Amino acid sequence: MGDIFLDFRPEVTKNHLETLARTLPGIKGDDYVMIILEKEKAHNARELMQVLRENGFEVDSQGALGTEYALTAKRLLH
Repeated sequence: MGDIFLDFRPEVTKNHLETLARTLPGIKGDDYVMIILEKEKAHNARELMQVLRENGFEVDSQGALGTEYALTAKRLLH
């Protein structure tokens, strides 16, 4: 499938969480998921990380740059 980039600006909604949950099963072990949020909405990262964990992903990196906040995750390999 390749790396996935999701832009959840300006605000994380329930629809975004559902989109993330539907997208994750199709992502292979060597592909990354990058999620972009508004820096002011970084507190929503907890909800996103929960969906990622529930689907076998771990957050590889997170942080702010300019007005954006990014999460990068990769599937846990067993």
